Amino acid sequence: MPNRPPIFRPSWLPEPKPRKRPSAAQRGYDGPWQKKSRQYLNMRGNQECVYCKMQGKFRPATCVDHIIPHRGNEALRMDVTNWAASCLRCNSRKGDRPVEQFVKELTHGT
Repeated sequence: MPNRPPIFRPSWLPEPKPRKRPSAAQRGYDGPWQKKSRQYLNMRGNQECVYCKMQGKFRPATCVDHIIPHRGNEALRMDVTNWAASCLRCNSRKGDRPVEQFVKELTHGT
């Protein structure tokens, strides 16, 4: 098998920063999580993004969002009552903020 040629990097270009954030699997989003979240998104009523729906828009839900950020709490992370169906855009925009703060920004446009 041929070797991959070295990547040309100009001397003036800074070296890439090392990745600080652990991988998804290291953060707990492993096989059991993937299976349970897929089942949740396939349940009736969980196919639309709840945050887009609040704005009168329709986007299919592709992610499971934690209503209350779990911050490593295993019980809260896997608690289905703490989940909301969301699209990737809304899930990324919300981040680890509480849902009340994010909804306030959605409705007031700040």
